[in-house]
Amino acid sequence: ITVSPPTLPGGTANAAYSQAITASGGTVAYTFALSTGALPDGLTLSSGGLLSGTPTATGTFNFTIAATDANGFTGATAYSVTINPGQTLTVAVTGTGFGSVTVTGINCPGDCSETFATGTVIELTAMPTAGSTFTGWSDGCTGSGACVVTMNAAQSVSAQFTRQLGSLGITLGGLPAGSSVSVIITGPDSYNSTSALITGTLLTLSSLPTGTYTASAPTTTLAGIRYVPGVASQSPVVNTGVTAGITVTYSSAGPALPYPLSAILFFLLD
Repeated sequence: ITVSPPTLPGGTANAAYSQAITASGGTVAYTFALSTGALPDGLTLSSGGLLSGTPTATGTFNFTIAATDANGFTGATAYSVTINPGQTLTVAVTGTGFGSVTVTGINCPGDCSETFATGTVIELTAMPTAGSTFTGWSDGCTGSGACVVTMNAAQSVSAQFTRQLGSLGITLGGLPAGSSVSVIITGPDSYNSTSALITGTLLTLSSLPTGTYTASAPTTTLAGIRYVPGVASQSPVVNTGVTAGITVTYSSAGPALPYPLSAILFFLLD
């Protein structure tokens, strides 16, 4: 019975290792086991012949793997596997914006480090999310183009993302001159603001993250007159480089009731 492959590839400390062991020349199915020596720390051999795990120690490890076929006949191959010290790549995502950096074994934020064999060449990719811009690398790379690092030593790379910003202008109409109401503005990145609008005055909200906002206007009473907004809720879209604009327009709904309608009905029906 022949156990294959005749040699095994080396590995890297703290990096995943996987190698299938096969057998031929006998009667299937085969069962595999370690017959002499010791596997690298962190690796295990399944009875089906999968040598896998994450080696935790460096050095050269000598061992023999034996295969037994369905009739009890055996064969074995001696192996020598070297586990080399790995080099760790650590990635950070910084800035006011949002995005991700990916490469085999890394998807940052979330999984931001990976160990690679010494000498491995890594090319990192930065992807901004909607509403953000990738503005460049720092630490192990510079500029805003491709980031390529050679893992001859531990490396750290940072990717900076900047949030795109815009402005929103709001005007108030339909109320007597000098009137004021408070409008609730909500939007991306948990933006939440209560802003006072004054008739005839433009309110500009600056440095807003781009995206869709909601402007909610209340019913109000002025000098005994009840006013209602034509549209209780509007959804302006803020884009970078321009000022989005909306107008909150009120109309009169007649005299304000001195008591709640429910109370008036109660007295009338009593």
